[in-house]
Amino acid sequence: MLMVNEVGEYLFLNRPEFDALINYRLDPATPLFFDLKGKHIIADTSISSVIRLIATKYRTKKEFLKNFTSLHMVVATLRCNQRCLYCHASSQPIEQTQWDMDRETAINVAYMIMNTPSPIVKIEFQGGEPLLNFEVIETIVKEAKRINQKRKKALSFVICTNLTLMDMATLRYLKREGIELSTSLDGPREIHDRNRMMRSGVGSYDHFIRNLQLSRDILGHGQVNALMTATKESLSLFRDIID
Repeated sequence: MLMVNEVGEYLFLNRPEFDALINYRLDPATPLFFDLKGKHIIADTSISSVIRLIATKYRTKKEFLKNFTSLHMVVATLRCNQRCLYCHASSQPIEQTQWDMDRETAINVAYMIMNTPSPIVKIEFQGGEPLLNFEVIETIVKEAKRINQKRKKALSFVICTNLTLMDMATLRYLKREGIELSTSLDGPREIHDRNRMMRSGVGSYDHFIRNLQLSRDILGHGQVNALMTATKESLSLFRDIID
């Protein structure tokens, strides 16, 4: 039986211990009683003092909310050159540029983000495929860094990309500006190509692997992070996926 208090402190009790607790038969001299009391799940003193302690813990745990959020996700465009089976982003064909963020909006977004109270700010560019609207990425990076000359926040950037549009000119820019990459690799070729195909219908695995290696060569291995999405086709192949 899982016992949890209002601030997330917990203990597991077996069924006899739980039955003894709820029927007021738990021995106050046992270690379990002291553990439950120490985590403010039970009390044998004035309840008001216990509530004050829990309130203090709760305020401490939620202190970060005073600074709003440190992570801001910016959707540069809904356009994408892939059509992944599990896409949740309502991706649109690459020729439909009406789904792009414009430069004026990008400047306003950078201003809004940099004027939030958090001393730590990470801006993550998403899509669609954000590299299809690279001008907005450049605009926000430039504007955020300009504002940060006064704000002095711990500022960082990451682009969530499928890597298929990556090239040397883009990588040189990312290296110069200190921008990290987050990307997707669902496993071996048969899994990746089944999940993450191009809009033309062909697989993206070979192109992805080449650009993953190129990106890590230029930016550094730790600056390019590949994540996987599990689907029902993955369930029997986790060893291959991990390899």
